[in-house]
Amino acid sequence: MRHTLRSVAAATLFWIALPIAAGADRPLFKLRLHVPGIDYRNICGSPAQLPILEQNGQGIGIIDYDGDGLVDLFVPNGSTESRWRTKRNPGCRLYRNVGGWRFVDVTEQAGVGGNAWSCGVAVADYDADGDFDIYVLNWGPNVLYRNNGDGTFTDVTGSAGVGDARWSSSAAFADFDGDGMLDIYVSNYVHFDYDDYPTKESDGRPCLYRGIETGCGPWCYEGQRDTLYINVGNGRFEDRSTESGLAATRGFRGFGVIGADLDADGDADVYVGCDVMPNLYLSNTGKGPGATGGPPCSAATRQGSALPARAVRFASVGPQQGGAYNAAGAHESGMGVAAADFDRSGTLDLFTTNFAGEKNTFYRNQGGMLLDDSSAVGFDRHRTEMGWGVCVQDFNQDGLVDVFVANGQIYPQVARLNDPADRYAQPPRLYLQKRSKVKGPRSKVRRWGPSTLDLGPWTSARGRLEEVETEEAFSSSFCGVARDTKRVSFCLRGCAAADLDNDGDVDIVAVQHNGPLVFFENLSDRPSVLLELAEAGGGRSPIGARVVVRGDVLVRESFLASTHWLLPNQGYQSSIDHRLHIALPPGVTTLELEVFWPNGRRERYSINPSPKRQRWESATVVRLRQGAGESPLRADKPTDSNPWVSPVAPIPPPKPVGE
Repeated sequence: MRHTLRSVAAATLFWIALPIAAGADRPLFKLRLHVPGIDYRNICGSPAQLPILEQNGQGIGIIDYDGDGLVDLFVPNGSTESRWRTKRNPGCRLYRNVGGWRFVDVTEQAGVGGNAWSCGVAVADYDADGDFDIYVLNWGPNVLYRNNGDGTFTDVTGSAGVGDARWSSSAAFADFDGDGMLDIYVSNYVHFDYDDYPTKESDGRPCLYRGIETGCGPWCYEGQRDTLYINVGNGRFEDRSTESGLAATRGFRGFGVIGADLDADGDADVYVGCDVMPNLYLSNTGKGPGATGGPPCSAATRQGSALPARAVRFASVGPQQGGAYNAAGAHESGMGVAAADFDRSGTLDLFTTNFAGEKNTFYRNQGGMLLDDSSAVGFDRHRTEMGWGVCVQDFNQDGLVDVFVANGQIYPQVARLNDPADRYAQPPRLYLQKRSKVKGPRSKVRRWGPSTLDLGPWTSARGRLEEVETEEAFSSSFCGVARDTKRVSFCLRGCAAADLDNDGDVDIVAVQHNGPLVFFENLSDRPSVLLELAEAGGGRSPIGARVVVRGDVLVRESFLASTHWLLPNQGYQSSIDHRLHIALPPGVTTLELEVFWPNGRRERYSINPSPKRQRWESATVVRLRQGAGESPLRADKPTDSNPWVSPVAPIPPPKPVGE
């Protein structure tokens, strides 16, 4: 069963064709420090950076808020003590993408600036009305902005009941109770009060980092319990933290969070990176519809006539199933958390970034057990650097998951050490995966409840991360780049990956602490598909959906099927592109997709390139609508009125800046 797909017109795309081959002398990314229309400057505390509130910085959110096919940027901002006390906070910013690496500030028109000390952002279509909403994590009450669909937002925090007043870091939307509606898990950090915060250790000694006096570390602050908001329909949520067992998170200092089915039992679990203490791996002990084959939910279901909700009860299983400690049995300082199927096993692996003096950590998922395999894959380097944001994408478009790490110190006092390996501004790190194939017999691997997936003759693929030297990874020909010898350095915090120019590769934008945004433009030129998933009723956030990708060439070469999850809320206080990026190998003519929707429905799709050109464009945007695919149990034919592969409209040409 085939369906021809029209590709996005190449004339509407801005792309640069530079060969990125092994040993190429051109960088994979080009630094863009000055992007027209972007005037954001991060403000987070005083130059001394003594209170912990001023050190942790902000994340960033990717959102196509106006539905024009170009992803926009929502950027939280912090403040200073004086501005916070006088309620003159700089506020968040929303930038509309008008194409050609140009943006327009639409914060005031959209009504999303706010007046808070903001930290993170989570993006999702929580009400399933077809457009993306924004949840802002603050030091103080969080804010939920509902997208009105006309370029404006409404603050519905009060009516929704999601204004957690503690210091929240990150949030993850997921359907934790299996009723077809998106719930919210909020990771909270510590109790902080500008009128009473620690300036010395508990025993009266000065707070020191490598022998120099600095602000006090997180162990001097009281950790806060996390929060679970269950969506009860009609735009309302209920705090079910107590009933769901989140007392187990009391005293923890949460940063990045992932809401995903880590143990393959059909419901969404939670993983939280925790600062200077064990990370939290919370197994959802309820049984979701993906495990039981329950009835799929309709648009009416998502709008308020919900399926019977299953009780949510989390069990803290990190000490037993891994993920809480590293391979040596010690806790680390989890900051950013990202998830992807790194080794093509069909399960979600995790990457966490950690504090200086520690390694970053790769947790390989083995049937719900999280194994610290950092050394085996080469993710244990640069222990003097401090990792924050982390993005896992196929950056060089070879079909393998790569890793980008945003680094930056929290103590400007490190300048006194005069140590080249431990500076306030630090280089970002890019790791590209190199894979070795391990041949085995054809087998069917059981996972996700009763589902089975035939992986073909290749049953494992042990990848290793190879670091790309800074000058080879990032062009430094632009002015204003802090560097010494071969280092391009910034003091970064959150970062997000997205195809910002719709040219088919994944770019990166990062928040520079007390500085402007930093953009990394991807210069790859291989064909790819940007896959949008839509619910049957038009909702644009089937978070937790799983897509298995195969192709005719891939099958002939006995290449492992790749698995992609829609998990936009990840990294450090950030949200990434809701579109799934699928790189296409040379010679592939048909793309076979199998989608496992969050409600348990399973559908197959087959996509060909444009019949006029008989080849894939550099960027082809495809929208798959739930309920329009081929069921594995029957081969229904598509109709003209209900095609099961639905391309989005061509992306409009860029509009003049200022419109």
